[in-house]
Amino acid sequence: AKLNLNNFFSLSHFQTYCVDKQVADSACSATAYLGGVKANLGTVGVTAAVEKDDCQAMQNTSNHVYSIGRWSQLKGKRTGIVTTTRLTHASPSGVYAHTANRKWENDADVWKSHKDPTKCPDIAMQMIHGETGRNLNVMLGGGKSEFIPKSETDEEGNKGLREDGRNLIEEWKAENNGSTYEYVYDRAGLLNVSDDTEYVLGLFRKTHLNYNVDRNPAQTPSLAEMTEKAIKLLSRGENGYFLFVEGGRIDHAHHSTKARKALNETVEFHKAIQVAVDMTNPEDTLIVVTSDHAHTMSLNGYPDRGNDILGIGGKARDKLPYTTLSYANGPGYRMEWLGSRHDVSKDDL
Repeated sequence: AKLNLNNFFSLSHFQTYCVDKQVADSACSATAYLGGVKANLGTVGVTAAVEKDDCQAMQNTSNHVYSIGRWSQLKGKRTGIVTTTRLTHASPSGVYAHTANRKWENDADVWKSHKDPTKCPDIAMQMIHGETGRNLNVMLGGGKSEFIPKSETDEEGNKGLREDGRNLIEEWKAENNGSTYEYVYDRAGLLNVSDDTEYVLGLFRKTHLNYNVDRNPAQTPSLAEMTEKAIKLLSRGENGYFLFVEGGRIDHAHHSTKARKALNETVEFHKAIQVAVDMTNPEDTLIVVTSDHAHTMSLNGYPDRGNDILGIGGKARDKLPYTTLSYANGPGYRMEWLGSRHDVSKDDL
C-alpha cells in the first residue's frame, strides 16, 4: 500500500541546508519552510544575521522572521500546532518563536548559556506570551515540564524545569480569561473538549510523547486523534485556518537508528494525513507534506521481493550478513578485536 503523502497530485524535490551548514537541522529548516528565509544552524525564526547564541542580535526585531502562522493570524484565520514532540521543540517553535538557540526551551536553558532570559525570552515563554504564540488557538503535544517551575509538579508527579517560579500554564489560562478555553493533559480530556472552544492547550507528557509502539492509548492521544480534534476546533472560524502537524518522532527514531520505530511513526503520520484529507475540501484547502531534512538510512544489498524490510539484506565478501536498512551513523558499527565483523543475524532486530 502507498503512503498518503505519495497520493497527492503534485510532488516536488528540494535541497535542505542552513546558511552556515551543508546539512540542515530542524531549526533552520523550520525557519525556511515556514518563513521563507534561510538561517543559521540551531536558530529559529530569525535571519542569518543572528548567529547561534547571539542574544543581542536576537533582540533586534528587524532580524525576526515571521511564519505563515503569523501571516494567517494577521488575516483573521485561526491557527494551531499539533506535534508528537515537545511544543517547544525546533519544528513547532518555528511557527511562533524567534530565538538564537533552539535549546532555549525554558529559562533555565537560557541561563545555562550564560544569557539572560529576561532579555532573550525562552521558547515556552514566547509560546504563551509572544505575539504569535499567545494567539494560537490550538496547541497539542508534549513538553509540559518546560512550562512549570521546579517547585511544582504536574498531574503525573513530574517536577517542572523553570527557575523563574512561573507556571506558564496558569498564565495561559489567565491570558484567555474572557474567552472559552480548555487545558487538557490526557486523551479523555482532549476528546471531551467542545468543538466550539476558542483556545485549547494540550500537554500530554513532561517531554516528547512516547513512540507510538510505547504509547498508552488510554492516556495519550494518537497523532491522528490530535489532528482530527484540531481541525474540528479550527474549522469553526469564518476566515479559514492554518494548522501545523508534525510527526516529529519519525526523526527521533532515525537519529537513534531505530528503523522499526521510524517506520511505525511514519504509518502514524500517514494516518494523520488521511484524517486531514477526509476532513477537508481540496477546492479550498491546501495540504503540504514535507520532511525538513534527511537521514543516513540506506537500502542495501539485493534482498528478495517480499523479504522483511527490517531483516537481513544479504551477505558481504566476508560471508557475514548485513541488514537491509542500515545507517551511516549511530550503532551500525561494532568494534571486533579479531578483525572480523559482528554477525547481525544474531541480534534482535
